[in-house]
Amino acid sequence: MCIASSIFHSYGEPMKRFPVLLILLAASVQADVYKSVNENGEIIYSDQPTPNSQRIKLPELPTYKAPPVPGYSSTQETVPVASPYKSVKVIAPENDATIRDNQGIVSVQVVLDPPLMTNQGHKIQFYLNGEPHGIPVGTTSISFSNLDRGTYTLSTSVVNTEGVVLMSSAPVVFHLHRESLLNPNSPLNAKPKPKPLPKS
Repeated sequence: MCIASSIFHSYGEPMKRFPVLLILLAASVQADVYKSVNENGEIIYSDQPTPNSQRIKLPELPTYKAPPVPGYSSTQETVPVASPYKSVKVIAPENDATIRDNQGIVSVQVVLDPPLMTNQGHKIQFYLNGEPHGIPVGTTSISFSNLDRGTYTLSTSVVNTEGVVLMSSAPVVFHLHRESLLNPNSPLNAKPKPKPLPKS
């Protein structure tokens, strides 16, 4: 017995099972289907032709194409923001500079070409050792205070109102020295001179 006939007889009720049979046959690489009537008046469907069979044309298999995910495209790329600046540079402190300040104060100055466009909301974000130091500010000169002694890497970025980086400076390295309280000769440990007694 052919495959289609086996499927047909296992399901029974030929007219009710006809859609199931068609789906199974269509899934089998769109094989040809033949219809015939046996001596008992039963309708037989087969994938093999018989002398009294009729070839049936199956409908095209339905296809489905998933819609694209909203807001995403496989060809979408991040478009870089055009920067209006030609250069951004830290000029103070100088690279590899040694700074001696017992209060840990370091003055920083940045130059830009063209100058910082504060009228467009542009600000400068300062970084120490790769981490943001404070919030973006609309000035090119600031002072860090109470920094611990050690070696630091300083860099800056110009950001717009949305926080997008327009341009970054090259990093500079500076070394901060502070007098230790353990040093007996430190001016921090100097004792105040006694006040002279008032003359009688």
